[in-house]
Amino acid sequence: MGKLNILVFAKPNSRTFKFVLADFFMELGRQARVQVWDKDNWDTYYILKVMRNRGFNPDFILHYDFVYNYSFAPRVLGLNRVNIPKGVYYFDLQVQKDERRRFIQHNGIDLVFCTSRDLFRREYRGLQRMFRWLPFSIDPSIFKDWKLDKTIDFLLMGNMWKGWYPFRERVLEVMRGKRGFVYHGHPWKSGAGKNSNYIGESYAQEINRAKIFFTCGTKYGYPVKKFFEVLACNTLLIAQGNNDLEGLGFIDGENYVKSTEEDFYDLAMYFLHNRQERERIALNGYNLVHSRHTNQVRVKEFLDMVKQYTK
Repeated sequence: MGKLNILVFAKPNSRTFKFVLADFFMELGRQARVQVWDKDNWDTYYILKVMRNRGFNPDFILHYDFVYNYSFAPRVLGLNRVNIPKGVYYFDLQVQKDERRRFIQHNGIDLVFCTSRDLFRREYRGLQRMFRWLPFSIDPSIFKDWKLDKTIDFLLMGNMWKGWYPFRERVLEVMRGKRGFVYHGHPWKSGAGKNSNYIGESYAQEINRAKIFFTCGTKYGYPVKKFFEVLACNTLLIAQGNNDLEGLGFIDGENYVKSTEEDFYDLAMYFLHNRQERERIALNGYNLVHSRHTNQVRVKEFLDMVKQYTK
């Protein structure tokens, strides 16, 4: 079988798309033939007519997440009248659950791609047959070992919404003011300050400067992108565990360090002073992500799932 033709309904200029999945879709464009549609309120019949005029006949339609009032994908009409296989990509599974179910049913969606298997099982019972696991992945040209000096002992980065990231909140509470600890807020929430500079390569390089990085998968317990980004930069990850990690190859004490709000400080101090063990685990994590969780690998997995369904 040659390259698949994939029609994507998404708004590529939306902030989340650009900073979370743009690199995945760039790789998708290398492994498949892709057309992106971003205009609102068009009927799918006419969209397909436009595509045919371009010499493009989709084998599969992928609809990006419609949540938050269609911030990331266009409103398209008549999707339920199209007999081309269709999939939807969902993130933030904990929000708009009823609307998500209705979207699947109303539009005749065949496959649902999500970053978390465990959270989908918990929140969307009855839809398991159409679920396909599509975890986050990294661009290895950005998230890599930059060979920078490890000048930061402990690093915490990202959102700190009250009640949303309890593990991060506890880390910040305990570690703030401690020698060697650095915290950078999320660049989207940090205004014009220096934190806004930590995007893309500068973000990856800051991770690479750290000996130890703390994170968690929110109060809902799913593998956010930082789990992959930190390991990819050859930095030791100390993180709250979740039920998806084992299936992704994460092994406590082997390629990351599982911790709780009660023991993270003792673990951090232990690994700060045990360089050989810290570097062994960090290198194993680096090898895990660069062998199993790059965009190249993930896109191939996505296309294999589509081919398996459409054959």
